[in-house]
Amino acid sequence: MNPILGIVIWLSAVGAIAILTIHAKARQNFSKLGLWIGIVGLTAISLNFLAAGIVFICPQERGVVLSVISAKGCREQALEPGLHWITPVAEQVLRYPISRQTYTMTTISDANTSQISSNRISAEGDSIQARTRDGQEVFIDISVIYAIQPEEVVALHIKW
Repeated sequence: MNPILGIVIWLSAVGAIAILTIHAKARQNFSKLGLWIGIVGLTAISLNFLAAGIVFICPQERGVVLSVISAKGCREQALEPGLHWITPVAEQVLRYPISRQTYTMTTISDANTSQISSNRISAEGDSIQARTRDGQEVFIDISVIYAIQPEEVVALHIKW
């Protein structure tokens, strides 16, 4: 759930309770105050529960829904980009990026780090070690560009 939405719901509930209390104190009518505070509290809890199930999937992602309700443990279809509702408490969404990403294997630790963008991962000291014909040891630095197929996200999650 978006934490800002939860904060807004609870601040609205506290504000409504404060207004009800001030209004009841001004009129000296406390007979229905408890009922109204209970209604506002239940409304806030209900809205908070519904808001906990709202999930937004970005265009460069797919969401795998893990579920305790389903016999398989997850929904068969991944969530497409957009706004979705899941069952709070019983379901959880794992997001998988489907955009192209680069994995760089190198032995150089500081030279590459300034050039690594947000969608590139660099691993220090994992370059490929090989020997030449004459027995010299060489280290080969490589970069692998990969992307997850959007239609295979659930199968990838189950398999790996």
